[in-house]
Amino acid sequence: MTLTKSAAKFQNTNSSSFNFSETFDLYAKAESVIKKIELSKFQNLYIPAVNELRYAGNHLLRCLTHNDIHAAEEELARANRHCKRAIYDAADAYCLFFLDEINTFKLDYKDVIISEIIPEYTNYLAKAREVKEFISSTKGVEENEGDSHKIYNYDKAIEYAEQLKEIFDILEANRDELNKKIRQDNKDTRRFIITTIISIAVTGATIAACIFSWTELQEKKHNRMLDKIKNSNIIQH
Repeated sequence: MTLTKSAAKFQNTNSSSFNFSETFDLYAKAESVIKKIELSKFQNLYIPAVNELRYAGNHLLRCLTHNDIHAAEEELARANRHCKRAIYDAADAYCLFFLDEINTFKLDYKDVIISEIIPEYTNYLAKAREVKEFISSTKGVEENEGDSHKIYNYDKAIEYAEQLKEIFDILEANRDELNKKIRQDNKDTRRFIITTIISIAVTGATIAACIFSWTELQEKKHNRMLDKIKNSNIIQH
C-alpha cells in the first residue's frame, strides 16, 4: 500500500486511535532533550534515547503502510511507547549531567558554609538525592519492568530534569559570591592569626618585663640585706 493510499485509509476511519499529533509531540519532546544532551560531556548517554526514536520511526512506517486497521493501531501505539521511553532515557541522561555538576559544585565549596549565601542549599541537595533515587529505580530490574517504569514516568523524568537545571543555574549564578566569601574568610583567618601572634608576643613581652622587674626587685632586697649585715659587723668590731 502506498503512503498516499494509507493516508486516505486513516482519513476514512472513525477510530480515535490514530492520533498522529500525539506521536509528533512525543517525538519532538524527546528530540529536544536529546539535543541538550548532545552539547554536554555526557553526550554518549543519549544513544539509548536515539535508538528508541529509531524504533519509533520504524513502527510509524509500519503503521502507515499496514493493510490491517487494528494492526496499524498497534504499530502506532508501539511508536508512542518508544517515544516515551526515548523521552525518559534522554531526561535520565540530562539528570545525570546535572547531578554530576551539582556534585562538582559541592566539592568545590566543601569548606564553605554555602547556606549563608544560598539559604535553600540543603533543600537543593535533598532534591538531588531524590532524583538520584528515581533514576536508579530502573537499574537492575527486569527489562519489561524497567520499560513500564519509563513509559509511565517519562513526564516525571522531564520534570526532574527541569528542576535540576533550575538548581544548577542557581548554584552557578552564586559562584562569584561564594568565591568572594572564600577570599574574605581567608583574609579574616590571616588577620586572626596575625592578631593572635601579636597578642602572644605582647603578652610574652609583658610577662618578661614583669619577671625582669621582679628579679631586679629581689636583687635589690638581697643587696640591702647584705649591706645591713656588713654594717652590723662593722659596729660590732
